[in-house]
Amino acid sequence: LLVFFHWNWLVLGRPVLDTDTPFFFPLHEEFRRWIARGQSPWWTDSIFCGYPIGPESNAIVLNPFLHFLLRWAGSRAEGFWFHAHSLIAAFSMLACCRRMGCSRPASVLAAWAFALGGIFTNWLHWPNLFAQAAWFPLQLLCVEALMREGNRLGWTAALACASAAQWLAGPHATVLAPYFCLLYALLRLLLAGESGDRGHGWAA
Repeated sequence: LLVFFHWNWLVLGRPVLDTDTPFFFPLHEEFRRWIARGQSPWWTDSIFCGYPIGPESNAIVLNPFLHFLLRWAGSRAEGFWFHAHSLIAAFSMLACCRRMGCSRPASVLAAWAFALGGIFTNWLHWPNLFAQAAWFPLQLLCVEALMREGNRLGWTAALACASAAQWLAGPHATVLAPYFCLLYALLRLLLAGESGDRGHGWAA
């Protein structure tokens, strides 16, 4: 289903048509040409009357995964970018729901709903926001595991890695992640039962 959903960009190399496509697609094409030449993409004369690519967070110039895709996949790089982050979102949501105690069918349904739902369909023409949102389920999984288990160092490190990957995709939705995790943790504590989870949760 994910391959079918991303078919145009993943297989055909065609960008998603939207009001922002005339800006983002040329920006990434210019970025790709700079990467292919082995140069740093800081300024281009081919967009508008000249445009600074380096400071433009939508270009995601600091993300090593995008650099790899632009070198390897060419014009299909953005398609692989979207597909990879959809997989991250889907499997992270699946694992998170299972850890929360949801049934397997409910977890699968939640994973599909997140990976193919409104957030991703709305942000398909914004590669940076799409990638940032993909890490929310993994962050949620780490917070849930921290409040349930004793391996705090491992799950804290996993949360830090997910947050770092999110920052490499840009700041827009990333700045909301700490508030998102904190709000979930507080709700989780308020709804915790009397089985000892509450005390361990406050410690975590």
